[in-house]
Amino acid sequence: LFTTEWEDHFQGMHQVILPKITSDHFPIILQGKQVFAVKRPFKFENVWLEADGFSDLVKSFWGEFQVSGSPSFILAKKLHFLKRKLKEWNRDVFGHLDSKMAG
Repeated sequence: LFTTEWEDHFQGMHQVILPKITSDHFPIILQGKQVFAVKRPFKFENVWLEADGFSDLVKSFWGEFQVSGSPSFILAKKLHFLKRKLKEWNRDVFGHLDSKMAG
């Protein structure tokens, strides 16, 4: 249901009633401002340090990605690559730590 509280939270939204085609109901579309998903920042988990072979794994990931450019560009690209690889590894080894800690 549409309430003033909902309207305050989702400002700029409005409904568009479409013509009924096959049903006896009118389809309704809500339109409004575009909402962008916010990416969660990368979090280094201390539990990773206790995982067997973690240091060797990081060295392997670091050496796996080759890029050329200025030292700061190389560092930024390698860190970005390392972040992706650590997220994948974390999911494979630990699953979703955030939901496990919250539960």
